[in-house]
Amino acid sequence: MEGRVLKTVDVSHDTEPERRQMLWADAVYIRDIACWRNLSSESLLKLALILHEQYGSFDFAAKLMQVRDERIGSDSHRAYLNRLGLLPHP
Repeated sequence: MEGRVLKTVDVSHDTEPERRQMLWADAVYIRDIACWRNLSSESLLKLALILHEQYGSFDFAAKLMQVRDERIGSDSHRAYLNRLGLLPHP
């Protein structure tokens, strides 16, 4: 999100004389989570990679990997979270 500082009218009880006003923002729209099970295993992995690398969306990347893991019988999402330091070491 980006914005500009907005100078407010001096009010004696206002502790923040400068306010930020949002002027523009970027948004990323992803498929509905309920539809992820309809994606191919390859698409799940590709979407996880994009969300990880481009947007730092580690939670969604891990969930996509978990959906894939359930399908193919692996446990890569736990290894991913462990690598990020989000799971305690075994």
